[in-house]
Amino acid sequence: IPANSYFVGTANKDDSTFTITDKVYDRAITIDFEERNIPFTVKEEVSKINLSHTHLVSLFEEAKANTEYQMNEEDYEKFHKITSFVYDEFDIAIGNRIMTQVDELVPTYVAAGGTKEEAIDFLLSRKLISKIEGRFEEYVKGALKKLLALVEKTYGEGVLKRCEKTIKSLMRRL
Repeated sequence: IPANSYFVGTANKDDSTFTITDKVYDRAITIDFEERNIPFTVKEEVSKINLSHTHLVSLFEEAKANTEYQMNEEDYEKFHKITSFVYDEFDIAIGNRIMTQVDELVPTYVAAGGTKEEAIDFLLSRKLISKIEGRFEEYVKGALKKLLALVEKTYGEGVLKRCEKTIKSLMRRL
């Protein structure tokens, strides 16, 4: 299999299926299509580019080597506040595989024009908070309220929008 091959799969998640397993969240990037596609028209001429796999990998490596794009001590402290709370309250841990993904995705996302907070928001909501889905024990709703407050206190209200939306969605279902 050549190095420039990527595998894409689908998994339905609706009221007729069980939740996606933790292993899938750990090993894959899941995407939810939460809103309808708004049709658009391309208004400018865009020229085709050719990007070799080698050059793409070199761009990833360049982004990861840029210390301004990397997670710093303060970023890790905030991140670990959230992950520690989720571990303590829900017994859901962040393993080495996800930490490696954090270290690779955050600088790459920033190099592509995003922010660290947007990348962290995506990872926390998709890799950690989504694992709470399907839990219906009595303590869950109260713990989710505390988690929402912690996210807003740690990062600021409205900064981790995906996390806030995911937490609120989970609370509505309880």
